[in-house]
Amino acid sequence: MTIKHVEEMRITELGDNKVMKQAVDNAYFSALIENDVKPNYVYDIIIYSLRAINVCCAFANYFLYKDYYSTRDMVIMLSIIYYLFCGIDYLVNSIFVKGAFLIGNLPSGSKYSYAKGFRAESTCNFGDEDYTLHMTATVGEEKVEYVMKKPVASYFEEDGLLRQDVVAEDASAALEQFRSVLHKAASKKRD
Repeated sequence: MTIKHVEEMRITELGDNKVMKQAVDNAYFSALIENDVKPNYVYDIIIYSLRAINVCCAFANYFLYKDYYSTRDMVIMLSIIYYLFCGIDYLVNSIFVKGAFLIGNLPSGSKYSYAKGFRAESTCNFGDEDYTLHMTATVGEEKVEYVMKKPVASYFEEDGLLRQDVVAEDASAALEQFRSVLHKAASKKRD
C-alpha cells in the first residue's frame, strides 16, 4: 500500500468534505459549461485584479518600509490603498459571489424560458453525507431555484478517484430538471 493510496482512502473514509466538495464543484463547473452554460468571468476578473493590486501594494509597501523615514508619505498612501482594496475584495466576494462556483448565463431563447442570471452553488458541510447543488436563475422578476441532493460518496470510487462520468450525467439531468422548473415558472407568469 502506497502513501498516495492511504491519502485517498483518508479523504473518502474520514469525510474530508471540503476537498471532496471542491473536486465535485470543479467537475460540475466543467460539465455545466459543456451543457451550454456560459460563464460570466467579470467577477473573476474583478477579484483577481484586486488581488494582484493587493500583492503589488504589499511588495511596494515592504520595500518602501525599509527606507521608511525618507518615504513616509508613500508608505502611508500604499498602506491605505492596500487596505482599501482588501475591503473592496471582501465586499465583492461577500455580496456578489457568496459561495457560488459558477455565475453565468443560460443560452438565450425559449429553451430556458428566457432566464437570466444563472448561479450554481453547493453545500457539503463537515460530517454531512449529502452534496447539495443549488441552481438559481430569474425569469422576469421571479427567482427560480432548483435543488438536487445526492450522497457525496457516490461521486467517488472506493480508491478516492472522482467519477467524471457520474458528474456529467448528473449535471445533464439537473439542467433538464431545472429547465422544466423554468418552464413552469414562465407558464405561471403568463397566466
